[in-house]
Amino acid sequence: MSHKRPSCPSLRIWLKNYGGKKKPFVLVVRMFFLVIFLLIALVVYLHVVGFPGFAREALIRKMDEAGCAIRLQRIRLDFVEGLVAEHVRIFTDRSRSDPLIEAEQVVLKFEWAAWFHQPLGLRSIRILNANFHLGQIEPLANHKDVQSITLRDVQGVLKIEAGGIRIHHLEGVVGKVPVNVHGFIVWDPDPSSSTTSMRFMDVVRARVKSLSKKNVSWIYPLVEAIAFAQFDQVPHLDVEFLIHTDSPDLNEIILMTAGKGVRVRGVYFDKWEVVAHLRDRSLFLPSCTVWVGDQIVEVSGALSLDEKLIEGRVFSTLSPACWTSLIPTEWSKRVADAKMFMGESLEIELLWDPVPIEKVTEHISGWLSLRKAEIHDIWVEKAGVSFEWDKPWLRLESIDAVIGRDHQQGPLRGTFHFNPLNTMYSGSVKTGFDPNAILPVLNDNLTRFVRCNGFKESPPTLEGTFSGTLSDRESFMLSGSIAASNFVYQGIFLESLNTPIYISNRVVTLNPVEINRSEGVLAGSLRQDFADKHIDFKARSTLALKAFSKILGPVIERVFRVIRSEGATTIEGEGRIDYRDAADTDFKFFVDAENLGLKGFLANRCRFKGEAKGPHILLRNVKGLLYGGEFTGQLAFDDIRSKTNISYTLDVMWSNVNFSTVVQNIREIDGDSYRGDFDGQLVLSGRFGEGRGDTIKGRGHAQITDGLLFQIPLFGGLSKLLARLYPRLGFASQTDFKTRFHIKDRKIHVDHFVLEGAFLSVQGSGDYHFNETLDFFIEVLPLGESKLADWIRKLTFPATQLLKFRLGGTLRDPEWRPDNWPQELFDMLDDIF
Repeated sequence: MSHKRPSCPSLRIWLKNYGGKKKPFVLVVRMFFLVIFLLIALVVYLHVVGFPGFAREALIRKMDEAGCAIRLQRIRLDFVEGLVAEHVRIFTDRSRSDPLIEAEQVVLKFEWAAWFHQPLGLRSIRILNANFHLGQIEPLANHKDVQSITLRDVQGVLKIEAGGIRIHHLEGVVGKVPVNVHGFIVWDPDPSSSTTSMRFMDVVRARVKSLSKKNVSWIYPLVEAIAFAQFDQVPHLDVEFLIHTDSPDLNEIILMTAGKGVRVRGVYFDKWEVVAHLRDRSLFLPSCTVWVGDQIVEVSGALSLDEKLIEGRVFSTLSPACWTSLIPTEWSKRVADAKMFMGESLEIELLWDPVPIEKVTEHISGWLSLRKAEIHDIWVEKAGVSFEWDKPWLRLESIDAVIGRDHQQGPLRGTFHFNPLNTMYSGSVKTGFDPNAILPVLNDNLTRFVRCNGFKESPPTLEGTFSGTLSDRESFMLSGSIAASNFVYQGIFLESLNTPIYISNRVVTLNPVEINRSEGVLAGSLRQDFADKHIDFKARSTLALKAFSKILGPVIERVFRVIRSEGATTIEGEGRIDYRDAADTDFKFFVDAENLGLKGFLANRCRFKGEAKGPHILLRNVKGLLYGGEFTGQLAFDDIRSKTNISYTLDVMWSNVNFSTVVQNIREIDGDSYRGDFDGQLVLSGRFGEGRGDTIKGRGHAQITDGLLFQIPLFGGLSKLLARLYPRLGFASQTDFKTRFHIKDRKIHVDHFVLEGAFLSVQGSGDYHFNETLDFFIEVLPLGESKLADWIRKLTFPATQLLKFRLGGTLRDPEWRPDNWPQELFDMLDDIF
């Protein structure tokens, strides 16, 4: 069997032409090494100089077309790392001048062997010295120092693994807080697709663009606070996540941070712990706790990303001083302007039921407790309240507080509902504190009403409902009841008060009202109008006249101040008192009293009717019993609106009055020698007040019968004189006295008086001055007044001239002087004087 060499024309030709020649082979070798050299030169060029400008611009253009605006200085090839992009800036769109991401280097590391079965076998991405600017929004007016939220000094490695991208290591700084990020982005690549490796860029671009559109202004105050915080030891923020690009419902993120020792706005926080968790398309905050000594702040909650519902809880025992330091300066100033000192301790809990996130500030509930606080200059010893903010209403329920200091202190319970849009409010109240403790929040009318009362022994109780408008303090309305005991009203002591109260349109109504004192009771109704300044009343009182008049107000009290009342008094009255100018004053009354009178005159019993019209008061049909006798008359007052110029007119008649008792009450001396029955009439007018004696004018007459008048001290000197002249005559019984008089110019002028007895009579005239000095001319008429006596006196004319005298001195120390005695006789009887 023979073997034939296969026929191969091509091979034979090649061997014929080149196989025996050396030069072509060398050429091939040289070409190979030239290619190798060129490749090495290209690699060195790409490593040192970088890719040509046209290649860089083509890449930028391609990225722009893909919707990701990117700018970079150069791209070079690193022998070990891979492709290195330097000074990279990524924008949300081509029109923006401020980058979202700035990086000194972005290194793309490839797995070259993967190129044979998968285009662009990207293995990892390393980021060096990058800044991520989140939320590129115009600066907020209140946060000009924080114009964006920046994650700076970012270093990290992203690894491309089967099934996704692992954030192997990523760290940066927000404010002063280092951030460490670990996680995995799950996505299922399609091996048959030529753009599989580029999907990563699509994912990044989509997430970045979505983030850039988020309004993150709500976080600015937090970032600002972090920026100004002073850490003893800088904390770390750890973030772990698992992202499913094709199944967002499976995404999960955990954020954790803890630390010790940080000072924020002057408040030192000992430690804190924060854990946040995103899963099942809900953001959970299971724990966020901060400690300041033994004080604590706890925050927890959840946010549903699908339904956009949020729920949460905030609990704090931080002191008011801490909150004042932590809240924004503008809020702190408002608290100071509102005169709110929140006290030693404050506990508060805020609760959010599931509520749409856009209405999170519109629906809040919770409770608050504080101690030893001062709010609007009102002392709050302690207070607890549950509240609900359901826009536009703020509802305070279950208010339980202790208001005031010392003897003013007492409980406050109730509710309060407030609408800040129209400043309307309403509520219920039950109190047991002195209302003088809350004067700073009362309107002017209620302030005047409350200040009339003093509750030093026990505060009053008030129970009722109220409403009003803050923009109109006079709109306050109250319906309820008041009870008080052992207190002072208008300067008088009252044992008890019990009455319904109604306040509306600047009118206070007490109906029915019952006031008790030791001597009696006042029952009826009272309506005080602060706008028109008048009081309508209807009352029956057994209180003392002074107490009753003070209850009716200072105008009436000034009038009845001059009336003495020392016994049981019954008063019935009805009408209106105008305490502005008295023009509308119109009321009637009836008085039945014991031991009632003026100055030294005190009636045993007195009854009269009265009426007031404008500035005038008339007491008419005055009848009574006076010192064993009777009297009638009337008394009028004018200009009652005047504090110092009230005028009066008195017209009184009396009969059978015991003269001895009159003297005892007027002069406060023994009246045994002033025996007699006293009758008379007095008409008098003038003005009240010290130093107003010159205004007194009047007239009248008086008569005393069945007396023993010569034995009174006033006539004692005259008795002695007569006894020297006519032995035993000076002690004769003088039983009757009559006189007429006028009052003017601060004196009582007696036109004529007659003192009559069985054997002689005394007559005269003169003046009694208000300073108690006497100036009288006295004439003694022996044998009385008769025609026979008159003829006998004429026959004995020289002797009768000796019976004329001058009376001077005072009532307590009278001085008698003979008017016509010879000097010798005067000297002889000088010892008498």
